[in-house]
Amino acid sequence: HYEANFETKVAYLKFKFAVTVEVTNIQEPSVIEAKIEGTPLGVVGRLTAKSITTLEQAGNETKVTYSVESTLAGKLGSIGQPVLRSKAKDMEKIFAQRLRAAFAPASPEAR
Repeated sequence: HYEANFETKVAYLKFKFAVTVEVTNIQEPSVIEAKIEGTPLGVVGRLTAKSITTLEQAGNETKVTYSVESTLAGKLGSIGQPVLRSKAKDMEKIFAQRLRAAFAPASPEAR
């Protein structure tokens, strides 16, 4: 069980959530599932999500697959759902780039 404050800005909208994450299923070493619930700070609504992350051996590498199903309810959902989905896709790309960089072999110049 984890608690955090999540904050992001999308165009002209600023989102802040008090978020709880509960790990609901672990199948070591390859699957982890979590339930996410968030209460927006300052706007009426609710964030709920379910995530599944799977690790799979692919030769000498590990393939990471994940999915997130999320819903914004209330007034926040009616005005922010499309904008937040777009931001989530951008954040996903940045996360993947940073993850690849973190696990990439060091170049000879960096040594």
